[in-house]
Amino acid sequence: MFKADSMSAAAIVPAWIDKGVGSFRFEALHETGDVFLDKIETYLKLMSGDYTSNQVLDKIEKLENYGVSTGQLLKTHKYKDRKKNVQ
Repeated sequence: MFKADSMSAAAIVPAWIDKGVGSFRFEALHETGDVFLDKIETYLKLMSGDYTSNQVLDKIEKLENYGVSTGQLLKTHKYKDRKKNVQ
């Protein structure tokens, strides 16, 4: 969750696996046990190569009430300090 939006790393999980990442963490806020297990099974299919990231996002979006985004996960622009110099 970021600013109350559900986020998914489905688009970058295959790259992480290619780089050797072997442990992942799943978080749930309002899901029932059945819905959460369905989500985990969906991601496991992505990790095993049975699903593409687009298939995962399609399925996860159907389980969410408000959709899914990548949020800050794929942010590419650099941080810019916007504070004024106070002396």
